[in-house]
Amino acid sequence: MKYRIDSYVETGADSLNLSADAQTSESLRGRAGGRVGYALRAGAVKVTPSVWAFYAREFGDTSVPATVRLAQGGDSCTVTAHASPRRDSFQAGAGISLGGPAGISAYLNYNADFDLENYQDHSIGAGVRWEF
Repeated sequence: MKYRIDSYVETGADSLNLSADAQTSESLRGRAGGRVGYALRAGAVKVTPSVWAFYAREFGDTSVPATVRLAQGGDSCTVTAHASPRRDSFQAGAGISLGGPAGISAYLNYNADFDLENYQDHSIGAGVRWEF
């Protein structure tokens, strides 16, 4: 997957506004692991709790430079920083899905993505589906 962030200029800080160059990055991520779920019946509702765990590895470019400068100062004050996230991470989560009558279903998922040193990402996803 290729990511691109267009260049931009900040506003509202007068002479301290920053101008950022465009950035591009490519990502290729592989995962190994599994997901386990078990369907239960509670009357007319199908309840499926599940858990998952994955080891993930980034094979793409992990060092993406970001160059910024004072918008009014030209190149007299330019800073280039390189973020180098870890290539290896661990992903784990749990969720539940409910399937009801009339084609209506819903789900709620929690997912955590973290490496062994300094990165954590937590997310919650929810949705409703109606099949007709």
